[in-house]
Amino acid sequence: MSVINVDNQRDLASQQGIRDRLSVSKDKLHTKPPLNLLELPSEILHLTMCHMDPATFYVSLLTCKAIFALGRSRLTLLHHLRGMPGESLGLEELSLDELFLCFRTRAAQHLCASNILANLCEYNTPGSALSMVSPAFSRGPPALLAAAYDTSTVTIYELAKQDVRLKAELYPMGRGMDSTEARDLEVLKIAFSSSLDVAVLYDLVEQGRGISPLVLKADPTPQCVLRLVVFHRLYTQQKGYFYSSSCQDIRDIPYSKGQKPVSLAMAKDGKVCISWRSFDLLPDYLVVYGRDGMLMEACSYGKFFKYFHVANPSPLSFEYRPNVPLSSPIERDGTISTVQFVSGDSYINVYSPGIPIHSGFAQTIDPSNPEGNETIRINGCVLDINQDEVWEGFAIGMPFHGCHIKGAVDASQATHRPQCQKSYLAVAMNKEHPSRVFIVHTEMAVPLLSCDHFIFLDKGRKSQDWEAICYLAGWPNSASSLGTVMAVSEGGTKIAAANWSRVLVWSFDPECLHLREMQSYFPPRDYNMRKSLGRLRPVHLPPAGVIYNMAWMGESTLYATTDRGLARWEMDHMSQGEQRCLSITFDAWPELQLPLQL
Repeated sequence: MSVINVDNQRDLASQQGIRDRLSVSKDKLHTKPPLNLLELPSEILHLTMCHMDPATFYVSLLTCKAIFALGRSRLTLLHHLRGMPGESLGLEELSLDELFLCFRTRAAQHLCASNILANLCEYNTPGSALSMVSPAFSRGPPALLAAAYDTSTVTIYELAKQDVRLKAELYPMGRGMDSTEARDLEVLKIAFSSSLDVAVLYDLVEQGRGISPLVLKADPTPQCVLRLVVFHRLYTQQKGYFYSSSCQDIRDIPYSKGQKPVSLAMAKDGKVCISWRSFDLLPDYLVVYGRDGMLMEACSYGKFFKYFHVANPSPLSFEYRPNVPLSSPIERDGTISTVQFVSGDSYINVYSPGIPIHSGFAQTIDPSNPEGNETIRINGCVLDINQDEVWEGFAIGMPFHGCHIKGAVDASQATHRPQCQKSYLAVAMNKEHPSRVFIVHTEMAVPLLSCDHFIFLDKGRKSQDWEAICYLAGWPNSASSLGTVMAVSEGGTKIAAANWSRVLVWSFDPECLHLREMQSYFPPRDYNMRKSLGRLRPVHLPPAGVIYNMAWMGESTLYATTDRGLARWEMDHMSQGEQRCLSITFDAWPELQLPLQL
């Protein structure tokens, strides 16, 4: 009996041990740790990195030291370098360290992964989100911003690379000094000149006495005069450049009932151009006002737009055909949204609503000449595609980059005399399809003895022969009411375009585009060999609200006025994706004043 009990106990013990081992194995099966990426063979990791796009591979190098070490592979680096725009000849001859440095430099230049690495800083405006009235950016360095906040005081900000500085607060003289005038000033438009003088257009609003502000005025008759105040930029040896409310010009701009100012532009010699919209006349028209009080008679640019058709591929030659329907808004209904002085203030560019490239242009007239009159001409041109195909209906913008080669010998000339070669780059947009946007190129040959050896970008627009060399892929469609907003950096290396809250940036090397070596610059997937046409891919920036206007500060900092206030993106190689929210009232400190010299 005891023997049987011992055997039964042994069987029970063995069965219990088997159950324990099975339960332990099941627990181990369910609690197995996940597979680590670094446990994979290096061959699989290298293959995975080759299937990444350059931006993802660039970000993966910032994750850990192991991935950073694995990324230093010659085959992987060559693969990604050939997938980005840039010179591809001679890459095989570089050492591993030079190859790795070349990739990181090129990835930073093309803003790889800027959608997550770009620093975003927002400056909220005081009061309501839409309290910034008619903000205006200056053209060229230094970068300035002028805006008003529901008052007649205009605030000037200096936009630096990493902060915003309060430059000055300007107000029109005489405001509140005469109590007999029950009037207040309301800011309508603000504009900078090329000499950085500030022009502000005010409306004289009459305040009714003893009437609630929620009730309409007792006298609904509008005032037939606007006040134009020009604040001049001053300079002293101790303070440098500054603004002061004590130095200003005041002019009264008369207008008739039913008219409304649409846009404002100012030249460096004091001339001011205002585009007017009348309720009884559909097409808008422009008026230039002189600076001298003796010359205040306005000379208008024909109050009706003529319907033109481009008969010659030259943007300066047109044929009048009133029965031919045209597609451009400025040609169809004469609507104007913005005006701008260009070419040393000798020409005026006219912009249609929602289109970042000027739709028409006119020569600046002298307000002192009562016989002066100029017709607005349509900006139209054709593009040559590899000297084989011609595309019509394009508007060419002002050149943003130029190159000068001194003493080049033209082999096509029988005399082989040395000439200077000038080439320009500009942005072209199709009028029928606004999403078809190209970077175009033109060349001019100037005799060596008669060349000034200087690049003046606005002169390049007079060229008649333009050739498309690069297609800007992903250009935002201007379906919103604000249209597309465009800004080009000072060095011509980056183009930013915004549609509502979506901001895209294209980065490229303009020097390589001038050389026309498209096949060695663009990767094979972005180059059309038959048309000799390249393609640039955009980079998305973090959203910062609805975009109204944009301006570049250098080559890596982008400013924009939004429905929230002011936004700044920093896209240099040290960006880490930081996002900050500041107040433009408290965080825009006054600039440091230099002490007086004793």
